[in-house]
Amino acid sequence: MKLNYKIDIDLKDFILNGKFDFVELGQTQEWLLHNFADPDDQGDMGNQIEIWRFGTIEFYFLEKQLFQIYCDGFHGFKLSQSLKIQPWILKKYKRMTLSKFLKILNRECVNYLVKHDLKLKNVAIKISKSQMVLYFSPEYDAKDAQPDQYLIGAFCLNHDHYFERDF
Repeated sequence: MKLNYKIDIDLKDFILNGKFDFVELGQTQEWLLHNFADPDDQGDMGNQIEIWRFGTIEFYFLEKQLFQIYCDGFHGFKLSQSLKIQPWILKKYKRMTLSKFLKILNRECVNYLVKHDLKLKNVAIKISKSQMVLYFSPEYDAKDAQPDQYLIGAFCLNHDHYFERDF
């Protein structure tokens, strides 16, 4: 739907509570076309998967149903023509280490799970309430970085059971 204003998205509310305006996983493209802002860009990825982009935030659809909201381009929040992103901790994403993020979650009294993947050299944090997963990894040129110094690289909300396999 073409709107005369930008929809305000608070990433703190999205990350901690799963609230992305009134968008929810499982909604259809048709419903979102009539009730949410038009995407800035869209494409077909094949295998019945379509993508809508709002700046660098991406909605993924399988068989016309939203199954994932993903972002790994924190630099591009302001690029969206239809969303006004309140970045919360991602305003300073280049300095958001795993240890800083965990301190913030603890200060906010947030329940979360941590999964270390030594093979891939990353750490994933799953927020219990929102089911949001945030990924941290070392900088490309950091050969001996310790996990607590890994930097945030992406967030994702989907129906994947990545954590349930090991917990």
